[in-house]
Amino acid sequence: VSARNLFRAALSLGSDVGAGPDLSMYRVMRCAWETHAVRWGQGPGPEELMRMATLGGAEALGFTEIGSLEPGKSADFQVLDWNQIVPAGAPPAESAHDLVSRVVHRGGRAAILQVYVAGRLQVDRAHG
Repeated sequence: VSARNLFRAALSLGSDVGAGPDLSMYRVMRCAWETHAVRWGQGPGPEELMRMATLGGAEALGFTEIGSLEPGKSADFQVLDWNQIVPAGAPPAESAHDLVSRVVHRGGRAAILQVYVAGRLQVDRAHG
């Protein structure tokens, strides 16, 4: 049973310290997973956590022009360092589920190479 179906509501995650434990959405996703795991014996899957951190917030606030990468929507996104998500010596990601899980559980500031806001490059650590 997904958290979304359990509560029958638009669920989202936030990174405002007043509403959550941390400014990092990666840590907020991990904290949500840990909290659900303790309460219900298992946490939401990585795809559900990623959805709550992106499209879930837009849906909860009634925004239709943000929250996912689709034509016509305002695109805020990050480009991550593959070597931070799948470090040397780790087994390769075997599926999309495995890759999303690694992004959720290994993502963070050190993995961010580029940040785009409204489709425009704002931070570029990849090229100096």
